[in-house]
Amino acid sequence: MNLPYLKWKDALARAGLRNKNPELPVQGILLTVRLGSNAKHVANDVQRLVRQIERDVLCKYLLVLALDQDEAYCETAKSLQCWIRKNSRATHFEMLTNDPVSVDSSFPICRAWNKMAMVAYEKGADWVVLLGDDIDIRTGEFHYRAFYRAFLDIADRLGCDFGFGCPWWDDVSFPGFPTFPAVGKAHFACFGGLIPDHRKNGFINQDLDPYLQRLYLKFGAAPRVEGAILSNQRGGNNTNPARYDRIPASGWRDWVLLDVDPIRQHLDMHLSPTVKRVEYFLVDVIVPSYRIDVPILQGLCDLVVPSRMRSSLIIIVDNPIKLCKMMKTHCPRTAALKLESLLTKQTSHKSDGRLGNNVRVRCHTTNLGASAARNYGIRESAAEFVLFLDDDVRPGPQVLFAYETALVEKSSDCVGLIGLVRFPRRHDLSKIHSAVLMSYLTFMFEIAANPIYTSPQWGVTANILLKRLPGMHFDTNYAKSGGGEDVDFCLRTLAETKGHFLSVKEAFVNHDYWKGGVLSLFRHFFNWAIGDGLLFSRFPQHTYCSYWNVSEILLLVWLPISTAVVINVPSAAPILLCGVFGMVAVDAAVDMTNLCEFNHRRRLLGDFVFSEAHYMTAHILANIYVAVLELGRLCGHIKRGELAKHVGRRFDWHCGRLPNSQGQVVKKERMKFWLFVAVATGTLTMISYGSV
Repeated sequence: MNLPYLKWKDALARAGLRNKNPELPVQGILLTVRLGSNAKHVANDVQRLVRQIERDVLCKYLLVLALDQDEAYCETAKSLQCWIRKNSRATHFEMLTNDPVSVDSSFPICRAWNKMAMVAYEKGADWVVLLGDDIDIRTGEFHYRAFYRAFLDIADRLGCDFGFGCPWWDDVSFPGFPTFPAVGKAHFACFGGLIPDHRKNGFINQDLDPYLQRLYLKFGAAPRVEGAILSNQRGGNNTNPARYDRIPASGWRDWVLLDVDPIRQHLDMHLSPTVKRVEYFLVDVIVPSYRIDVPILQGLCDLVVPSRMRSSLIIIVDNPIKLCKMMKTHCPRTAALKLESLLTKQTSHKSDGRLGNNVRVRCHTTNLGASAARNYGIRESAAEFVLFLDDDVRPGPQVLFAYETALVEKSSDCVGLIGLVRFPRRHDLSKIHSAVLMSYLTFMFEIAANPIYTSPQWGVTANILLKRLPGMHFDTNYAKSGGGEDVDFCLRTLAETKGHFLSVKEAFVNHDYWKGGVLSLFRHFFNWAIGDGLLFSRFPQHTYCSYWNVSEILLLVWLPISTAVVINVPSAAPILLCGVFGMVAVDAAVDMTNLCEFNHRRRLLGDFVFSEAHYMTAHILANIYVAVLELGRLCGHIKRGELAKHVGRRFDWHCGRLPNSQGQVVKKERMKFWLFVAVATGTLTMISYGSV
């Protein structure tokens, strides 16, 4: 075979063309500074930053510098520009002048960034990085190639164009927060600038960085670049105050999901034909904590996040005095940061897929209650779903995976998923805890395991995942310790959205029994019911009339009668006391003689077999728990001045989902009522005969 003869120079040239490396991408550095009274020092900081950037020998970058109008032409500014042009390796340098700002106004740095980014994109930047003169780059030797690799990974993993995504610097002065995002050129194609046109007036000097990161987190394109580490030397971090008045972008968390459509359209246009667009579920876990039990909180940090979910753990401490003592400080903010650091360090040596690698701890300055703590958590979240867990539950290892599966399968009108809160059953279960189960007070905690309730009207906030909706909040008029606020929240959500909930029994957490003996449980249930009585006025459609129960008769009838009788006949006190015990006995006896109900309560203790004495004692105690609960509810009505309005009324906790439940309650309470009347009549008759 005769081959054409090539001179070695021609052959080398052709081989060079075939093997030529691709052109390195251009990184756009956006830098806005205020020279101020210490102009030379600031100029030196800018020069230092440029040197740090260029320590990565592969770094190909352009620099856009913005100065204020009153400083743009001073000698220091001219000298700085001259130094950059002469000494830097920047492929392009652009100096912009910021728009003038009145003395009493904060500098709109977000708008300045937007202007600078547009210039950088137009000059050929493949991505832009927002930096400041007070930045110290810890990994200068390879920060550029770390971002290059991050964008390559995003393009390879998603099958999209290079330059799509928002990787962000690992800021050690503000761990876990995207203080300095790098936004790819695809963003400019989507929105025409750094900030979407309809949001330009919404961002002044705060919240643009997390907003940008969250836009791409939805598509799995917003990783933290561990090879690009920096620290914020002076302002804006956790320990030093910002050098300007902060102006938050109110509502930015709600804007994120409203603004992702251009990104969806971009992906649909640029994805490989064989690749399907994947969207991730953004789920923040919110935990209000009064107990501050570190081992339990650490257990929450150890939860593994599924591959199709992006999640943060937001802990709201509602007991600042205890937290400050634990962390040995007088400042709640500092104490919260110490707890956050403690939880993060204990998780950092484990897989990055764990929830604790992205944890935030916030602390109230005073005890405001569970509802206020959950509202704080909602305000901290920018996710599309929020999962509420209590600080006394231990989640099953697959709880987030179970929720992920349910989110994939749910219909569009599903606004929440109700998980299972399991109370332990065991062979050595005490009578007082058996009574808790037999009292039905844990019924709604375990509602997800009941096949009748595939779509409950509400669930307890110990384990419930809800779609985050604009304006969603818990009503703080309910008791601080909880009681009724979860019912209120769920019923309002369903009414406003016309949606529904689904039960997810596979998403389970374990809940220990409340600590303490019988008296402690009495107090817990009493306080619980004081708050939930507010539901009677808020949702009258779920209430109905019935016969007076034992608590209403004892407090409103028997107590006044007994007081009047004892004043006139002191010796009648023991007989009246026997009447009280008689009514309590009648209350329990009616339930126990109903063998169907009694056997059902026995089955609530699980598969373990207990003695008949155990079942009977627990059953009687269970009825007393319910009586104490009703007494608390009655006291709540009195406290709110609504006694006459609600006495003799009951709340349908099934909210119409259990047929005939109201009729069964009325039937049972009617029988009890007439037996109470008989006991009262007999007691008073004995007293009258004894006093003759």
